[in-house]
Amino acid sequence: MEELPLLEKGRIAQQQILEDGTLFPMVLLPPSPAESPSIGSFVDSIKNNREWIDNQLKQVGALLFRGFPLRSASDFNAVVEAFGWEEHPYLGLASRTRVEGRVYTANEARLDQPIKFHHEMAMYDSFPTRLIFFCEVAPPEGGQTSVVLSTKITEPMEQKFPQLVKKLEEGA
Repeated sequence: MEELPLLEKGRIAQQQILEDGTLFPMVLLPPSPAESPSIGSFVDSIKNNREWIDNQLKQVGALLFRGFPLRSASDFNAVVEAFGWEEHPYLGLASRTRVEGRVYTANEARLDQPIKFHHEMAMYDSFPTRLIFFCEVAPPEGGQTSVVLSTKITEPMEQKFPQLVKKLEEGA
């Protein structure tokens, strides 16, 4: 891996190994767990490595930044802004509240309500191409956000049910 200041590839137990040997999601950690970078140096590292980060995201499909000093919605907003991605307004059906800047609540449903796999704002012609999650206050139990590569669902469907997929693509 190319050496990047403040970003090193890591591993977590929940990672999946894809057919091509890629680990999903890619985990990025501070170089030294004992020396967590400041929020400013983390933001600068993202700004200075945008192209590499974008390429990894395109290749792998999901990046998990773990162990960095995000403590508040303000910190998270600074990180979101550092990526330099165009903002996509939320038009979905879920109730969401703007917390700060580009940071919104993800879901305001009761804690006992599961969230099924879905595509964000899939019912609209214009939908986000990237989602970024942050947990400021963890729930007492559960609360994990599962991420699925859509191609792992659509490719087998295209092979097994090509007419159905074609019909769905045509908007039926």
